[in-house]
Amino acid sequence: MTGTSVASPDRTARPEHQQGADGSAHLSRRAAWVICLVAVLFAGSSLRQAWTDGPTFDEANDLASSLGALTRHDLRANPQHPPLFRTVAAIPVLFLHPTIPDGAAWDRASGHDLAVQFMHREVASGHLQRDLFAARVVPVLEAVAIAWLLAEARSGVA
Repeated sequence: MTGTSVASPDRTARPEHQQGADGSAHLSRRAAWVICLVAVLFAGSSLRQAWTDGPTFDEANDLASSLGALTRHDLRANPQHPPLFRTVAAIPVLFLHPTIPDGAAWDRASGHDLAVQFMHREVASGHLQRDLFAARVVPVLEAVAIAWLLAEARSGVA
């Protein structure tokens, strides 16, 4: 071989990383600010969309069944899907004291009928937009947190 050398990959050569005193790589301030800016823009646009967008076809079913699961500790309304993420999204709605579906639809475990009943009551009370927004905030916050964790993992900090 001739006198050319192949440089090994080195984190110190990358401008978005800085070497810490203990030798570990950290995000540079510039990279951290870029991630922060993108996260703020994402959160802002997502929250605006969460406030202005109408309900999706399955959102009422998810929210009604999750509220039932949280208040009655019973998953009968929608047992075919793992309940964790949609149930966590319904937690902020509980603080707003929504109308929790009940009656014959709950007894029959009819997710569709519960969703229809929930939507009618939410519209009648004037709280549909507020309660849907509260449920939509959680996934936005989860996405921002995951983006930050992935950026930290990318930087080599565990």
